Amino acid sequence: LFVIIQWLPLGESYVVIEPFDLQLEFFPGYIILFIAGALAYRSGWMEKLPAKSLPFWGWLSAGLIVSLPIMFFLGGAVDGKLDYFMSGFHWQSAFTSLWLGLGAVAFSMALTLWLRGRVTANDKLAAFAGPNNFAVYLIHPLVLVPITWYLSRFAMMGLAKFAIASAVTTVLCYAIATILRRIPGVNKVL
Repeated sequence: LFVIIQWLPLGESYVVIEPFDLQLEFFPGYIILFIAGALAYRSGWMEKLPAKSLPFWGWLSAGLIVSLPIMFFLGGAVDGKLDYFMSGFHWQSAFTSLWLGLGAVAFSMALTLWLRGRVTANDKLAAFAGPNNFAVYLIHPLVLVPITWYLSRFAMMGLAKFAIASAVTTVLCYAIATILRRIPGVNKVL
């Protein structure tokens, strides 16, 4: 990511189709994580992960969460040097790149291991959500962006907008995914 953000700074969006902007700097990571996830699924890696590694991933996740505001403060983000974290050959942008990479892996591993022992395929919610998750992942921007754009027109607390957008997007995405997956042939792809 550090190399990529030298040309595509963090936080910059690139218009594809209004109102859909893409942050292209994250796409290589998305592709790598998608491939890793497909390999992990096909090889059964997630089932083979020892449950005893959960504390490591949990503590690493907690350490990352705590370190972010501390490093923003120490790196001068509060003094107007936020750009140093977004691009350039600065220790701040190297930290941000490392933090994002570690965070993607640590948070995913901690959540996967924690949920693995608590949710089974026989749970009704898991049985419904599991087959639809990939479709939801693919279509969520098409639902989320218009909803957040619409909510941006109203004067209300950001947290309220977040709650509304999250609830509406989740329900709509799973409803749309369920319908799409009923189309013959589509369920083999989604």
